[in-house]
Amino acid sequence: MSKDGEERRKNRQDDFEDSIGAQADFRVNMLQMTSELIPNYSGQDGTFTAAQWAQKIEDNAQIFGWTPLQQLLVARRSLTGTAALWLRAERPFKSWDDLKAAVLKEFPDSVDIKTIHETMSTRKKKDNESCLDYMLPMKELGKRGKMPDYVAIKYIVDGIRDLETNKIMLYGVTTYAELKEKLRIYETVRSKMEQRRRSEARSPRQKTSEKNRCFSCGEMNHTSAFCPYKEKGLVF
Repeated sequence: MSKDGEERRKNRQDDFEDSIGAQADFRVNMLQMTSELIPNYSGQDGTFTAAQWAQKIEDNAQIFGWTPLQQLLVARRSLTGTAALWLRAERPFKSWDDLKAAVLKEFPDSVDIKTIHETMSTRKKKDNESCLDYMLPMKELGKRGKMPDYVAIKYIVDGIRDLETNKIMLYGVTTYAELKEKLRIYETVRSKMEQRRRSEARSPRQKTSEKNRCFSCGEMNHTSAFCPYKEKGLVF
């Protein structure tokens, strides 16, 4: 083979190896990013069962094309607390199916409906939290508890700390699509009300300034009774 032919073959081989390396790096980065979508499972949260955890992993595996080995890796990394201690005490699991079966057996599926209701009833919207950021975790809790949407929505509305008259547009909502739109309108109205309140808070100072204007000479900081130019009469 000529020198030029050998060089071309080597370049093609280098390009192939670079391509394989780039694909491997992409798969690793994609796995790291998408694995963050899996919530940690501790085995102690009465509102998040082992079955729900396993379903999250399988749903995301299907969406992002995880291999069975990647599913196993993601699952092991997401176990925390009691579940992580249990895993360390067990024999190594060589497949996702084996690990899933063992976790479901060790932590039987039992949603604590009472805990979910108590959590939702005490959860309040924070002052620096948008309505959407507040609504979504509450919605997820409602789904975990398998409660009707209209019941969860009542908890969401009750958790917004505001006068009932200001929240009146939110009452009677029964679907999340409608609630999302109503919350958008509510935030707009509240923003305008806050702007008006700030404007009115500045108004008294402006009125006080007008009271200090002299009607004889037109200058500020004194009244006509104490005008230094009052002997000259009204100044226009």
